[in-house]
Amino acid sequence: KKSIAIVGSGAVGCYYGARLWECKDYDVHFFMRGEHYDTCKTDGLEVKSVYGDIIIPPEQLNIHSSTEEMGQVDWVILALKSTALDAAPSLLLPLLKPSTRIIAIMNGLFEDELVKMLDLEYQKISGSSTTSNHDDGGGDDDGTTLTCCSAIYGGMALLCSNRIAPGKIDHSYAGKLTVGIAASSSPKAEVEERHK
Repeated sequence: KKSIAIVGSGAVGCYYGARLWECKDYDVHFFMRGEHYDTCKTDGLEVKSVYGDIIIPPEQLNIHSSTEEMGQVDWVILALKSTALDAAPSLLLPLLKPSTRIIAIMNGLFEDELVKMLDLEYQKISGSSTTSNHDDGGGDDDGTTLTCCSAIYGGMALLCSNRIAPGKIDHSYAGKLTVGIAASSSPKAEVEERHK
């Protein structure tokens, strides 16, 4: 099974994470903190949804209070609020391996900043002097290349979901998620084929 880490387990992260868990094809892990973590640890996660409710019992819910506990994963869904962008590199780096892909679903367009922050922090930790090529949104022919993981996708969620209490999510509308590649470890010419 592919492993998926949900970083930002609020209304959006818990909704998409629970849907992925529900299909039983993925090993889904949730990063949670505080009262939300404590409640889910004892009572599980409950998502009331217009598309059918999901209840993940505590014995089947993989929750962690730090991303270091999760280990490296195949996919990361980053669903933090944009105000937490500065915390993203330290939360994400323990999860990354060369083949990891990240989908950033944040309230705003922050993929370029995320790419730069992640690669800079990765290079500090790894001692790498490799210079990655980050375009500043101008779309040069070389594209943006990563050194810390395989790819980062920007995501836009059409969704109405609220965390109504610790361990309880209310999903009342839609759920469509649209993603596009923001940066890749591959040259631009290979990106579309490799990340289909």
